[in-house]
Amino acid sequence: MLDQTEGQIFLSEKRELSIINNYRSFSSIKEVACGNLIKFDDDTLKGGADVKITASQNCKVVIIPIVGAIELTDATGKNILIDAGGAYIFSISKGETYTIKNIYAEEMVNFVQIHQTNNGLKTPPKEVSFDLDFARNTLLPVGNGVHIGKYEGRSEDTFQLYGTIKSVFGFVVEGAFEFQNRLLETRDALLITLNNANEKLQIEFEALSNNAIIIIIEVETKA
Repeated sequence: MLDQTEGQIFLSEKRELSIINNYRSFSSIKEVACGNLIKFDDDTLKGGADVKITASQNCKVVIIPIVGAIELTDATGKNILIDAGGAYIFSISKGETYTIKNIYAEEMVNFVQIHQTNNGLKTPPKEVSFDLDFARNTLLPVGNGVHIGKYEGRSEDTFQLYGTIKSVFGFVVEGAFEFQNRLLETRDALLITLNNANEKLQIEFEALSNNAIIIIIEVETKA
């Protein structure tokens, strides 16, 4: 089938790196226009460390631990424990802060931070849990247009978008995928946009390694 999409690849080794004391952050899309997706960071905290994050604008935040568990303190002072296999979604206003802490004394933790503009509309926070091993070879909804899945080698899947959404952002957490005819390896990302506004966007992808994990995000872009 003729590919009617255009893509922008964000290679792992070309991500912007920030290191502050015991906190390391790789930004896939900093200074790049990705519609309502304004932040996608792959972060690591050393044992016992914490980091304070300030919102650059009104947005919805999705936190997904990849390795280990973290404690999040939101702008109201509420503490939430989030473990791998879970996520936490909340709204935050420009200038507000939240803190993420590694609950382990010595082991490092790895987590993903996703910020999406929300036009100032706040919604109640939500805790999400999922089992990637139980539901292999399928995408699981995390919330707010974010999906995650774990696949066996050579497993194929499709992702169909409906309505006005014409772009998706894919990030390979582990392993390798062929994603809409593009090769993505560990921590690579890709923004796919449909050229024809009258068609529905359908993404096809295939895992090229065992236990490959991918995050896919629906992205709202201006017409």
